[in-house]
Amino acid sequence: MQKDKGILGRLLSIVGVILVLVGVFVFQGISRADDTTGPVDSGGIAQVGGASDAGDAGGTNNDGTGDTQNGTVEPSAGSESTDVSAVNSYVINYYTAHDVLNDENEVVTEEILVESATHTGFDTEYEFEITETKPEGEGDFIGWYDAENDKNYVAGDKITLTSEKQELKLIAKFAVRRVFAMKYDANGGNGAPKAQSCESYYETCEFKISETVPTRDGYEFRGWQKEGDDSTVYAPTAIVKSDSYDDVLILKAMWAEIKTYTLLYDANGGNGALSAQTCKSANGGCEITIHADAPSRSGYQFLNWQKGTESVEAGATVFVNESITMLVANWNKIAVFTMTYVAENAENIPEAQKCETAMGTCTFKVPEKEPTKAGFSFRGWKFEDKEDMLAKAGDEIIVGIDGPLELKIYAVWSRIYAVLNSGEVFGAGERVTIRSVANYGDFKELSLDSQIVPESYYTIQQAGATTILLSNAFSQSLSSGEHAFKITWADGEANGIISVNQSEDGSKRFVVVDASGTTDGSSSLMYRPKAGAVNKESTSATTDSAKDNQESNFDAVRTLVIVAVAAFVVIYIVNRFYVRRKMDFIEEL
Repeated sequence: MQKDKGILGRLLSIVGVILVLVGVFVFQGISRADDTTGPVDSGGIAQVGGASDAGDAGGTNNDGTGDTQNGTVEPSAGSESTDVSAVNSYVINYYTAHDVLNDENEVVTEEILVESATHTGFDTEYEFEITETKPEGEGDFIGWYDAENDKNYVAGDKITLTSEKQELKLIAKFAVRRVFAMKYDANGGNGAPKAQSCESYYETCEFKISETVPTRDGYEFRGWQKEGDDSTVYAPTAIVKSDSYDDVLILKAMWAEIKTYTLLYDANGGNGALSAQTCKSANGGCEITIHADAPSRSGYQFLNWQKGTESVEAGATVFVNESITMLVANWNKIAVFTMTYVAENAENIPEAQKCETAMGTCTFKVPEKEPTKAGFSFRGWKFEDKEDMLAKAGDEIIVGIDGPLELKIYAVWSRIYAVLNSGEVFGAGERVTIRSVANYGDFKELSLDSQIVPESYYTIQQAGATTILLSNAFSQSLSSGEHAFKITWADGEANGIISVNQSEDGSKRFVVVDASGTTDGSSSLMYRPKAGAVNKESTSATTDSAKDNQESNFDAVRTLVIVAVAAFVVIYIVNRFYVRRKMDFIEEL
């Protein structure tokens, strides 16, 4: 057991020694890694690894700080080891380039390093600021040029290098300062701006045109043009480019003549001629507002003005592009129409109407006032030669200006016929009859409650006066109450009322009453009603008496029906009894 413990102790001691040796080796490796940054070579690129003196430009101090022209490297504090492969060295080299002859007497470009800007560290990218240094060369130094990326830089510009692109080469650019000149030619005017100069390192230079505008009597300034180049007109303050420093750029003033345009008025037979109007413009014409006033002419109405083929209204704006433009008045002749209302032997006739127009037509409105005539009903107005026309109150009648000025319109009448059998009563089973002295041959239609009654619902006796007999089916279909009817003939009409009274048993009585208000002189032709009928004054009494008679008849019929039913029942019972007895007798035999 003791032997085993001894062997174990020796093994542990050997392992301890090995761990100590490994620790020392690692520590020495880290120390060497901190001293690997070398100086910047002649090309300005920092060298990684090597034995260069730490005191050279771009080298590393003993404290681990890498001082460069534009930056420092500071390893992370507290780290025990550093990955050397993660260290990046960024550099911008500034050169001047000159053309020289080589040994073969050929022109070649010689580049001379002006300075370098470097940075070494663990950054994956680094931003530089372009140096303020101004190298000397042929002409004025104007900046630095990146030929690889075709970019220009000036002092103070920012540029970022990345781990993928750690080196940048910039070439100094020099240019010769050139002076460009520009002057103005008023081209017949006065007050041209002063000449201007422009300095540039390039083959062109831009001028800002002066705000000063020349003047010229009778002309309007339109802008500037380059001498020998009329493709572009430049306005004041515009930018114009000069392409040659050897020649002076000349800008010539452009002018447009200001012309006077006159507008004249021709009243064309009227009075009150209007004064001429003028305007001035260099644009080939100008706008003028026509006088709002119009001339006058007896018997005519002013319409508008004629400008060539165009008609224009007073007060409108027109464009004139000729030295003299003439406006000619257009007139319409005024026509006076008179409408006379003719109604012979009538009263309350409307007064004649007048209408003045110059517009081609004239409109009359038929008055609400209607004429009256005893025995006739007014239907409307019509012209003598217009049989199909019938104008009523409120209608408009339009007449053409090429028609007659004196117009007459005539009243159209309908004769009022009386219902001769006014007050006649018709009972159950009787056909309701309407009679009038009007000629049967002129009959046109019958209407009831403003609805035309079909001819199949009535018949007309074809003899002299008019007699209309309603069918029983149609009469019975009428509801209780009053129904207005109207009979129309070619020369007149008759109006009346059919009163329908329905009793408790359902039967109906009909009373025909005249409602025309006149008998047209035929009141002496009194119709004598048949037996049982009464005149208008006794209608009510007759109706009550007839009602009582009908009720008595209804009671008698009801009694007879009851008696007949009772007799039938008795006979049936006796007959059944007799048959039964007979059957019993037969069975006994």
